[in-house]
Amino acid sequence: MSGAAEQGAGRVRVFLTGSFRVETSDGRDLTPKSAKNCGLLALLASHTQSRRSRSWLQSRLWSDRGREQASASLRQALSQLKRGLGDHGALLIISRAFVALNRDLIDVVRDPAAEFLEGLDLRDTAFEDWVRSERRLQNASAADPQAEAAPSLDLPHLLRSDLIRNVFVQAVTLVPGPERLFEDLFIDCFERWVSEALICQVHRRAPDGPSGNPIVVGVQAYPAGGRGFGLRISMEEAKTKRSLWSGRKVIEAHGAPPVDHVEFLSLVHEATEALADSLVVRLQRNMGDADAAILGRMSLHKIFSMNVDEVEHADHLLQRAFDLDPRAIFLSWRGQLRIIQQMERHSGNTAERREEIDRLTREAIRLEPTNSMVLSVAANAQLLIEDDVHAGLELARRAVSQNPANPFAWDAMSIGLAMSGKQQEAHVHQLRAFAISQKSPIRHFWDMGACLTSVATGKFDQARKLAHNASVMVPDFRPPLRYMAALDAVAGDTKAALQSVEKLRKLEPDFSLKKMVQDEDYPVAGLRRAGILSKDKLNDLT
Repeated sequence: MSGAAEQGAGRVRVFLTGSFRVETSDGRDLTPKSAKNCGLLALLASHTQSRRSRSWLQSRLWSDRGREQASASLRQALSQLKRGLGDHGALLIISRAFVALNRDLIDVVRDPAAEFLEGLDLRDTAFEDWVRSERRLQNASAADPQAEAAPSLDLPHLLRSDLIRNVFVQAVTLVPGPERLFEDLFIDCFERWVSEALICQVHRRAPDGPSGNPIVVGVQAYPAGGRGFGLRISMEEAKTKRSLWSGRKVIEAHGAPPVDHVEFLSLVHEATEALADSLVVRLQRNMGDADAAILGRMSLHKIFSMNVDEVEHADHLLQRAFDLDPRAIFLSWRGQLRIIQQMERHSGNTAERREEIDRLTREAIRLEPTNSMVLSVAANAQLLIEDDVHAGLELARRAVSQNPANPFAWDAMSIGLAMSGKQQEAHVHQLRAFAISQKSPIRHFWDMGACLTSVATGKFDQARKLAHNASVMVPDFRPPLRYMAALDAVAGDTKAALQSVEKLRKLEPDFSLKKMVQDEDYPVAGLRRAGILSKDKLNDLT
């Protein structure tokens, strides 16, 4: 098709509410005859960037078919759709990984008073679930006329949920100087972590006007008696002035601002967690559970419970979250839970699971190649699933470089170094992850990570304490129970060791100390490498 023809074709309008239809600016009907092709266009047009991955489209339109058959069906549908658009074919952008609509050539029309995709029936349960989610979002947005009528804060077409998730970050110090520099450096790190881990719009200016009730994050640095700088972070609602959270740290500084200081990074992480919790509370109050941020946050606790049913439930939550907002972070979390399923030997086809881990991590990297969380999970996949230490360490180093406030990045580095035989260095990195994540909702995971490297470096008493701390927080978290059983037995606390064994038997009906000692595939490699499983006191219990 010539450039002149494409240019002269004019714009196309896609109507997502009422009866789905596609028409040219002069009223000519371009609506596909095939319901599947209508659904395909609706899936693309409904996304803020009008862009979806091929695998995502296949899972919504041909969820009852195998991957190869679904892929072939998508290719055929795209070919039909391209032909049907005629001289407007340029609005369809097709690549090996993604399908998109050219936003310069289309106008997406939504009428809040009309039903989303009224009457469009594809007879696919995954597509129907997605349509229901979109209708809930539309209904929630339409339920508050004041939010609809509010000014847009320079962001066009904000939904009610968009107004809720506006965040303004501002330095308190007004004059240039070391304090203002320190505040700006904190804001840089905070913005980076928020952009990777959360779904919100961050602005570097004070909110003006009555639009919604955004969260305001104040960052104040002050001299700390010659020891360096103090940092105080506060969060409040702009309109109500209701305080949401505050935190402070004193950070030693000698010369250059200590942006790699563990207390500095810990405060970045703590503030990000506090913002995530505040956003989720606000969203739940206004949106129910029809929001990707809420679903993603709910899944986090379930993933790191290591519980079979909870991990499976987290997978469904993340699938729904990705349906609502196709962010790489949701693919990465699904990749991480697949890694946990593989390492914890959950039921399922291990070969298929390995293939899915590879697909999820690759697709996430294609979406957000500089996201430290995406890189961290990809590093774990290479290290723990593919046993590729070189690739895993390279990905982990990139993750740390992108966001040193991400404890998962340091954890991936620690795993890679441990697999390289550098146990002491691995322990240092793991303790850094542990220190950064002290206020994390999944602190038990970091307790267990530090336990593993403590065992590897011969610090058995420290490892025992860390395992007990992890188990107190999440009693059915199996990894610390395994290590407690062995470490307590070696320490001579037979009663405590047997209590852990009994708890494990309830969680794993086929568990026995004999199995843990003799089955080389049982997930206690750290104990095995440290020689603890060969200790007489442990063998006496078997």
